[in-house]
Amino acid sequence: VAPGPADRGARYAQGSFAARAVVPAAGGELQAAIDLSNDVRTRGIEFSRNSTTGADASLRYVARDLLLLGYVQLRRFTSQFASVDAARLQATQTLDQFNTPATGLGLKAEVRPRIGSTELRIGAEWRQTSGETIEGFSFVSGAATRLREAGGKSDIVGGFAEATHKLGPVTLTGGGRLDRWSLSDGFLRERRVGGAPLSDTSFAARKGWEWTARGGAAVDVTPGLTLRGAGYIGWRLPTLNELYRPFRVGVEVTAPNATLVPERSEGGELGVSWQPTPGLRIDAAAFTVRLRDAIANVTLSQGPAGIMRERRNLDALNVRGVETDINWRSGDWRIAASAALTDSRITASGLAAPLSGLRPASVAPFQASGTMGWRGLSTTLRYTAAQWDDDQNTRRLASALTLDAVADVQLGGGVALRARIENAFDAEVQAARSAIGVVERASPRAIWLGVRFER
Repeated sequence: VAPGPADRGARYAQGSFAARAVVPAAGGELQAAIDLSNDVRTRGIEFSRNSTTGADASLRYVARDLLLLGYVQLRRFTSQFASVDAARLQATQTLDQFNTPATGLGLKAEVRPRIGSTELRIGAEWRQTSGETIEGFSFVSGAATRLREAGGKSDIVGGFAEATHKLGPVTLTGGGRLDRWSLSDGFLRERRVGGAPLSDTSFAARKGWEWTARGGAAVDVTPGLTLRGAGYIGWRLPTLNELYRPFRVGVEVTAPNATLVPERSEGGELGVSWQPTPGLRIDAAAFTVRLRDAIANVTLSQGPAGIMRERRNLDALNVRGVETDINWRSGDWRIAASAALTDSRITASGLAAPLSGLRPASVAPFQASGTMGWRGLSTTLRYTAAQWDDDQNTRRLASALTLDAVADVQLGGGVALRARIENAFDAEVQAARSAIGVVERASPRAIWLGVRFER
């Protein structure tokens, strides 16, 4: 689709601040950290501004055999969406997500005793995420006529244990974790601006148990050659967005699903690490993963009036692939290269049955990168193959090749200057493609300057 008067430059600005302090304490050290960030950008048309503001703080006590951690994560997100007429003459606002606060809290305690040649990690952890969205929609004459509020809370508390045992040239690892999860306070409300409620839904609280396990072995065949293998199972709780929040992009509406169940995965890998010379290391691995109850946006209907999707659990997502990393260093020179080839296929039934055999959205079948560096200078070339933007594999995102460069200069006195350019040639990196063919770009050329102080 050719640009028109409704289109304009997709400007953005980012900023961040981080500070960390370390002091000795009771046979260990106390580490305090804070990280502040802000990101503001538009998507190339009017009424498309979005921003993300974040603040993270953590306090950590580290001793030889003990780790204690507490943290808080605060986020506030705002986003606007607009529709554009076919001639791209004018943008009309369709959604104003003007307040989306979220909070993450966590505590962790871990001990690391050693029994003979066996290293242990035993601990417990609690994580809580809460959030909501407040947004205006159904715009008439440039003003929202309806308001929507949605949100909820999730908690995960669990214990874990892991052991590593050295037996000659063989290293054995094994571990497990048991988690109790809960979803609560889920709600979705809509009302007319200045009027009575249109709907008020509270979702039932849910709880469950999930477990995670991993076992592996590594064998040092020669001083420079190691073979390894591992098998594992895991899980993921649906996010609050997936459970409770509907959203709309142009004529495409995606509904949440408060009945989603956790994703569960089983997988394994075989790999090799080879270091033929002190400065050269080659790693390669083959893997296979089956993700049961994979969560995806599933198209339920489409027509002239728009496209309707809903978050759904698919039967499974089957993934197989190979990946490799090569690292070489000699004096001030260094070279690194990596590549990953992935084949992902969907297995689905019921309303999602048409997706069986297709590839999941936003998963590139091939990615590669290469970096060359000399002292504080480096350049990186990245390639991402074409991928699909929708569940039905009808909207294709083109491949992308970008070049980044970094220069680090030590100014003395613990002061260092960093200059970085991303996507130096401003290659088109496609992030999304709408139903009418409008492409949203990501990662335009950006130049960064930073100063680091160390004491």
